[in-house]
Amino acid sequence: MDQDAIAQSAARLPRRFEPLLLTFYAAPRWLDSGSAVLGSDERTELRVEADSGRVTSVDPESQLPTRLVNSTVEQLVRCVDAYG
Repeated sequence: MDQDAIAQSAARLPRRFEPLLLTFYAAPRWLDSGSAVLGSDERTELRVEADSGRVTSVDPESQLPTRLVNSTVEQLVRCVDAYG
């Protein structure tokens, strides 16, 4: 998934999604690895993996395991829309 597609999908996410304690940034923060940080769940970063496009929850302090959040940013957007 290219950076423009990630940014366009991420722009459709709400800034705060209280039911799941998620915060989404106004624009993705790009990492040197090519991955993008979309937001957080108060302890971990919500990232889009550069190679697969999967959305994962990553602990920057490496104390928690990386968890799959959704298969793509677009699917995350649809999930949040349906849940909210």
